[in-house]
Amino acid sequence: MSEVPLTAHSVLHVPLLHPRPAGWPVTVADRPVALLKPLLGHAMGLGYIADVVEKQEESDPAPSPVSRRVVLLVEPSLQQVAQTWSDPVTGAYRFDGLSMSARFTVVAYDHLRNWRAVIADGLAAKAVQP
Repeated sequence: MSEVPLTAHSVLHVPLLHPRPAGWPVTVADRPVALLKPLLGHAMGLGYIADVVEKQEESDPAPSPVSRRVVLLVEPSLQQVAQTWSDPVTGAYRFDGLSMSARFTVVAYDHLRNWRAVIADGLAAKAVQP
């Protein structure tokens, strides 16, 4: 039986214990199915979060859109739900398929390391309009 590939954001992280408790599975294929199901179901739904990433320099009062890595975390656990890059021309980003009852944190990172990360927390997803 081949092993199932796992991603860091969709499985239960269990610390490596030495020695392992009696009966603890040795390989992924031996783990109970419940551990392989995504844990972020409470963050999924029909809503979206969208905004724009901009930078504003002291010498120029008008903000300008930039392309940056944007990460979406679900509160209060701060588990990563998704990530994307903002549009290089408009600075816009959007996360779809989110629960409207959950709260989220969005972090925009400057991969060039010229600016500190920008964080917006306590965000609620908006309903998608038909």
